[in-house]
Amino acid sequence: MGKLSATAVKAATRPGRIGDGDGLFLIVQPSGSKSWVCRVQKNGNRRDFGLGSTSKVSLSLARERARGPAPLPEPRHKSRPPS
Repeated sequence: MGKLSATAVKAATRPGRIGDGDGLFLIVQPSGSKSWVCRVQKNGNRRDFGLGSTSKVSLSLARERARGPAPLPEPRHKSRPPS
């Protein structure tokens, strides 16, 4: 992990997704706003978890959060009351 630097995060202006490694991505919106996303895959299902804006979450904190266990939401099944 660790392809990005704090300087590179500040300098990023082109809209898109920039990978840091181990599922951590910097997302740059067309408006210029930047946020962190962690991509996780389990049982063939891929999920992106937002970790926060770069103005509130540093690169080191985003890496720490991305390393931690990311709980996947359980599938939503309509449960019927027993008859």
